[in-house]
Amino acid sequence: ENLTAAGDLVLAEAAYVLLALAGDTEAHETVRRVTLAAEKEKKPLVDILRRDPEAWQRIERQMKTSLRADAGEYFSYPERSTGLAAPKAKKLAVAFETLMQEIKEALS
Repeated sequence: ENLTAAGDLVLAEAAYVLLALAGDTEAHETVRRVTLAAEKEKKPLVDILRRDPEAWQRIERQMKTSLRADAGEYFSYPERSTGLAAPKAKKLAVAFETLMQEIKEALS
């Protein structure tokens, strides 16, 4: 439903989160500017994001690091997106499972 109404702009939040995680203190402003341009020009979000090489490199790097995923693929096919919550939750679960095992071994 959101995808039909907003097109690929539903991925703007993901772009913001990835930029912020990459340390971009202007992430909010960058994404605001990009979404406005995408709406005005009626172009895909990914095309506008790629116009800012520095921001796009940060997104690509953070996507690879955090999710082991390709940013170009993710942002080019918004209909395939299930959001970032599931992969992040799985990564956290694995990390905490490992930590719990270490604690158990230390206490034994």
